Parts: sequence; structure tokens; C-alpha cells
Amino acid sequence: MTTIQNQVAKVQSDVNKQGREQVLDWLCTHDYSDQLGANENLHQAGTGQWLLNDPTFMDWKSSSSSSTLLCHGGPGTGKTVLSAQVVRHLREEVSDSGKPVLYIFCDYKMRVEQSRAHLLATLLRQLGYFSSDVFEKLKQLHAQCREKSSRLVETDLERALEEALTIVGDAYIVVDALDECEKGPRSSLIRTLREKSSRCTIRLLTTARREPDIEALFDGCPVIVVRASDEDIEVYAKEHTKGFEQSLVNNQGLCYEVVQAVVNASEGMYVRV
Repeated sequence: MTTIQNQVAKVQSDVNKQGREQVLDWLCTHDYSDQLGANENLHQAGTGQWLLNDPTFMDWKSSSSSSTLLCHGGPGTGKTVLSAQVVRHLREEVSDSGKPVLYIFCDYKMRVEQSRAHLLATLLRQLGYFSSDVFEKLKQLHAQCREKSSRLVETDLERALEEALTIVGDAYIVVDALDECEKGPRSSLIRTLREKSSRCTIRLLTTARREPDIEALFDGCPVIVVRASDEDIEVYAKEHTKGFEQSLVNNQGLCYEVVQAVVNASEGMYVRV
């Protein structure tokens, strides 16, 4: 009897999962989990801790009210890998708190797809995964649209996102490489999130290159300059010397010279050894 009950439960679970995927795929098929995983794999153990220990970052993370933090830096300084590290860190820190950690990895190759509607929808999708209450609201919205043979427009998505954020009450949002998104959608996204932060607690962290319109969006907000530390460059370079020919690996003096040369030449950027 127990075996039959287990089989029935599994079938029901599979049906529920399929139904959930159907609703969330209707909303948006992209949730950036693949980008998160790929960028986590690029992280070199022992690097990036300087950001997590930065007092400005720690104040942002622990704020009891809505807060916004801009992390800007030039190309090659490791902003995207740091963003993935921040997402993982936050998930570990708030795993028992009931606070979702949402994320978007902007990409110049996806500029056409990364419209304002897409950006709002992917945040909604992630919230639907996180909260059963949010998912129930999205399921109702899906049913209403099917009944009317209609699609969601931007105002619908914005209204639904506000309701979803209100349901969860408190959320972290990490937006990486904002400069790689078109100016219109990126400005609209940040303004929308900052406007919603007056209704619920949103801790927004964004990484980007320095561009006038982005700096204007975050005028008055705390800023951290992203620049690979000498310690991080050294760890990174030492790890890559392991790929040298064995005769070179065994020459510790030579390896040390190579590592120091890389550190001195890096100027805050990660370079290949």
C-alpha cells in the first residue's frame, strides 16, 4: 500500500511541477540560472572576499530598510564573477530568513531580448519559484489571460511585480553589468525598482562600468569601486602557474617571479598567465 501511495504522490508531484513550469514559462522562459552557474564556476577560491568584507557592502546587506549600492569598475575587473559570488553569499546568509535573492546578468549579446518587459518578467518568474503565494497569484493571472486570449503588457507586469514584492515583503536584487543593457530598459528597470522600494524592502546591488546615465540613476547612493586586489591577482596567478610544464612548476623561484610580474602588470584587472 505504501508503495502505491508513494507512486501516486510522485505522479502528483510531477504533474504539479509540470503545471508550475507551464505557468512560469508563459511568463518568461529565462531565469538567468545558467549564467549564475557559469559565473560561479569562474570564481577562483580565495578571491573576492574584500567586497564581502567591505563596510559599505556590509551596511547595505544588513540594512533594515530599502537600500541601493552601485559597484562600478572597468572591463576585466571581475564584476560579473563578483556578482555571482554576492548572490551565493546572500543565499547562504539569508537561507532561513524567507528573503528571496533575485538576480539579472545583463549581456550585450542579449540587448534585443533584454527589454523592460523581459527584465520585469524574469524577476517575477524567480519570485514565482521562491514563493507559493506569489505563484498562486501568477497562476490566477495566467488563467485570466487564457480566458481572455490576451498577453501581459508592461503595466500588467509592473503591477504584478509590485504585488509579488509586497507578498514576500523583503528581497535582495543583484543586477550585473547594467551598462550592457540598452539605456531605455536599464533606466526604466532601476527607476521601477527604486520606486517599488518605498512599498517593500528592496536591497538593490548593481554592477556596471562608469557611464553618465548610470551614475545619474544612482546619484546619492553608496558606491564601491571594483578593482581586483593585489591579493586576489596573486591567488589567481598562483593557481594558473599549476598549468605550467612540470619543470617550471618545480622551479619555485621562477613561479614567484611570474606571479609578481602578473600582479605588478595587472592594474586591478584579471589577466591570463
